[in-house]
Amino acid sequence: MSRARDLGSLINSPVAGKNVIINGNFDFFQRGSLSTTNAGYGLDRWYQSSSGSGTNVSVTQQTTGVPNGSRHCMRVTMTGVNGYGNQYQVIETLNTVPLQGKMVTLSAKLRRSSGYAGNITMTLEKSATVDATMGGTWTTLAAQGVLNSSLPTGTTSSDWYSLQFSVFVPNDGTANSLKIGFSQSQTESNCYWEVSQVQVEAGSSATTFSRAGGDIQGELAKCQRYYYRDTLEKHLAHVRDTNLWFITKTFPVRMRSVVSFSHNLTTKVTPGTFPGTAGQIGIYANGWVAQNATALSCSSDGGSNDHGSFYIVGFNGTLGQVGSIQSNGISYFEWNAEL
Repeated sequence: MSRARDLGSLINSPVAGKNVIINGNFDFFQRGSLSTTNAGYGLDRWYQSSSGSGTNVSVTQQTTGVPNGSRHCMRVTMTGVNGYGNQYQVIETLNTVPLQGKMVTLSAKLRRSSGYAGNITMTLEKSATVDATMGGTWTTLAAQGVLNSSLPTGTTSSDWYSLQFSVFVPNDGTANSLKIGFSQSQTESNCYWEVSQVQVEAGSSATTFSRAGGDIQGELAKCQRYYYRDTLEKHLAHVRDTNLWFITKTFPVRMRSVVSFSHNLTTKVTPGTFPGTAGQIGIYANGWVAQNATALSCSSDGGSNDHGSFYIVGFNGTLGQVGSIQSNGISYFEWNAEL
């Protein structure tokens, strides 16, 4: 009998892989900001569907009064009138398959500002598509709402509503992907709501919250499987074609798929000055490399799950020349393999 109790205690302890929600504790925010009237990714792995009339909906990473055992929570703020900021995470097929044919329990902690007037609903949706995307075809498996009057408005670590419910995930080909969501019951004005310790796990009851990656390093690696931002400071580059500076970046972890590439580079620095603002960049090779008449641009040169290659146009360079791409840590390159 004692062995069974010990085993149960072991299973219910915080262990890697129990929770299929990545960044459910909102520890990582590689993008650094999201404030928009449209949809987009904010905190790692979390997609915001936002809208409103004259309203920007922003997500921020908060540390004040977070639940015991956490360092952060996510705050969804409506700045203006008549906006909403629903939040979603798609669980890819690789992580969905172990849940098929089982009872699954969803849990989270929620609270609101005093000005927030609506309810909040937590949902679990399914898709028959393998690795379905946010814009795919989804069917609701289960949903549980929390009335406005039940949502705490305090700001201490004990001012949280603990939501949990269970649902059976079918093993009939209709649930090859899952999507968790938090939605507002109505548009809101000049207020916010917060969420922390989001967990989806096999079993008919909620257990102690655990990161998907087990520890903070494992969780970061899981986030970087889907998205990686390199806040550009110094990168070795070489001239492969005249005036084209090439860079290859090896990713810290193998990404989910072949990735899309983007950046925020906009301005070439004057030779002799160090880049000092976001989007500004210079190239140093035994001195700052002079600009040429070509407009600054940065384009992908291919890549794979393991690395990205790109080149920069707008600076002088001779074949075989080696230098370093430099910025102040505000400029960035990014690779995206989100669903």
